[in-house]
Amino acid sequence: YDRWDALNFSALYASIFININTSWIMARWTQLVMKVFDRNAMLAAGAFLTPFADVFLFLEDAISVQIGYSVGSLDRKAVALTLNVGVVGGLLLGTLAASLSTALVSWSAAIETLVDPGRHSVTGCTLVPSASVIVADAKAFWLLTSWSWPFAFASLALTGFLFGTRNYGIVLVATLLSKLVLFGVWFFSLQDLTGLAWANLTSSIMYFVACMLGILVYAPLYRHYNITSLWDMLSCLRRGHTAEVS
Repeated sequence: YDRWDALNFSALYASIFININTSWIMARWTQLVMKVFDRNAMLAAGAFLTPFADVFLFLEDAISVQIGYSVGSLDRKAVALTLNVGVVGGLLLGTLAASLSTALVSWSAAIETLVDPGRHSVTGCTLVPSASVIVADAKAFWLLTSWSWPFAFASLALTGFLFGTRNYGIVLVATLLSKLVLFGVWFFSLQDLTGLAWANLTSSIMYFVACMLGILVYAPLYRHYNITSLWDMLSCLRRGHTAEVS
């Protein structure tokens, strides 16, 4: 246990600390500045979007576990292949989930029920906007949240790889950059549902890009696991299989 290990684990603890505190700060901030009906619409949408995303997310969780297992088994070829499959699969699964969620937005009756479930219990009150107004405000939040999924899903594979290889410094830098983007976009937005959705989307993109660049720029990590494109990896496996058969 040397100084490098101490710094490395400090980066891990720092990234955990940042994630935990960002969650409650943003929750408190949105509660203070957003309108009540916007908060209600956000929570109602989240009650559907979160479990809906989890239907696809569990597949990426399995990939992350497999990456850690391959790293522990010192199987470099399996690590590189699983990482590629995890990233590409995450982007594809996230796109599929986001596309289905987007299609649901076009169903007016369904989206009104999901984001404004109490619309029939409050009538004749001018302080509460109509269901159509709430849906119009929440629709952008719904769509932008849905299209953050491809980056969030693919980031699971990248994070699993970085955790498995104990490169916590890259995780810390990616976490810092993504949270700075989150706070920056939210602070300079109108601080409404749409602004919150843009903040979350850009934060997810930043984390994904930072992790990708960190892996590709850090030459010792890149070369040690011989990380190439998924197509090149599959081509190598196909040639190896053909050679064994012949």
